[in-house]
Amino acid sequence: MLQESALYCVIICWSFWAIASMEWGGKMRLWNLQGQELTSFSTHKAPVVAIQFSPDGKMIATAEIVASLCRDR
Repeated sequence: MLQESALYCVIICWSFWAIASMEWGGKMRLWNLQGQELTSFSTHKAPVVAIQFSPDGKMIATAEIVASLCRDR
């Protein structure tokens, strides 16, 4: 498994027999258990902090860092 940027999150889906990985730069990759890349997506512009398969393995949810600045008047 070669990564273009730092690997940040990895999760295994046993019902689908797949591994999903998120890179710090926002790219998600889907792998089979033999380490072959099945597909990849550039899903986020901000760093990703979480990844999770749905219980049936048909969907993947990801979360990115979203920063906001609040200021009192």
